[in-house]
Amino acid sequence: MSDEHKTGRVLEQGTRSRIIALNSSAGCSDALRDAVVVCGSHGAPNSCLYVMKFGPAAAIFHDAGKGKENYAISCLGLFDKERIPCASADGFSARIGDSIDMFECGILSAVNDTAAALGLRVGMPVKQAAQDLLAHLDRG
Repeated sequence: MSDEHKTGRVLEQGTRSRIIALNSSAGCSDALRDAVVVCGSHGAPNSCLYVMKFGPAAAIFHDAGKGKENYAISCLGLFDKERIPCASADGFSARIGDSIDMFECGILSAVNDTAAALGLRVGMPVKQAAQDLLAHLDRG
């Protein structure tokens, strides 16, 4: 496995930020700071809180089928508390652990209030959501 698959790949570069595809939260690095992160991991607390430590400007996680009590999308509320836009990709629209597939094929299954205020909505393609977040960040 290449380092790019472990630490993230820049998919799009804006003037102030970038979109980074990260297959697993285990590959976090300081490169995530101020980026829109498309993460192939589920959004349960152990994963999303680790990603949050690296200071992303926004994040989209895999919903992993959401799980009991929507545990796999706990990221939404946790990121909302910090006023960070966050969303999840429907597990039937993209492969878990494959951030490129999420970016290219994923459909949002849930969004937090911060993301909704920026125009993200359930049913939106992940690619469009990530690009909209990048455009928002680039506008300052």
